[in-house]
Amino acid sequence: MRSFIFFSLITLTVPLLQGKELPQKSGTQWAPYVEWEIENESFEGNPFDVVATATFLHGRSGETRTTELFYAGDNIWKIRFCGTKPSRWTFRTESLDEDLDGLTGSVQIRHNLSGYGFVTSSGSKWAREKARTPRLEAFLPQHVMYKHPLGISQEAGQVEADIQTFLVDHGFTGFHVPVYCRWFDINHDRASEIDIEDPNPDL
Repeated sequence: MRSFIFFSLITLTVPLLQGKELPQKSGTQWAPYVEWEIENESFEGNPFDVVATATFLHGRSGETRTTELFYAGDNIWKIRFCGTKPSRWTFRTESLDEDLDGLTGSVQIRHNLSGYGFVTSSGSKWAREKARTPRLEAFLPQHVMYKHPLGISQEAGQVEADIQTFLVDHGFTGFHVPVYCRWFDINHDRASEIDIEDPNPDL
């Protein structure tokens, strides 16, 4: 059974014309993540400097999770959310940018009937939540050394085949991806190689 997932997504672009209620969505516990896209042409300055957060509230437990919106290019900001508990979550955004402030919405999360939740710890052991049970299950991670992000993006079609080969057929629990500085510029693995004239991250 897999414990490492390359997430798929549910997405929708929302031009802000009237009101600030975003469309209700549905998803599955842990994966795939749910995503909203919001057009915002009113910002001024560097879009990467615009700060906005979304706070999600789980109706049954009162648990809250706060995540930042991020700029995705072409005047689009995104909200991404992974529901850790089934049932309905609601959210509201906060920002000094008026078009990203006060957005509200909800998502209905269904039980995940197979697989595992996120990796955490239980005492001195690695652990993960198992589908259909509320308890943590101890396990020992066995990861395959894998491609760096540029290699993954260039051979995206190979990823699903490698999941089948290494995780399903051979029982590994995940991939170890060496990132270095490629979070900031996918074409470079060293900070000394990044163009300091452009301080923005690589979309």
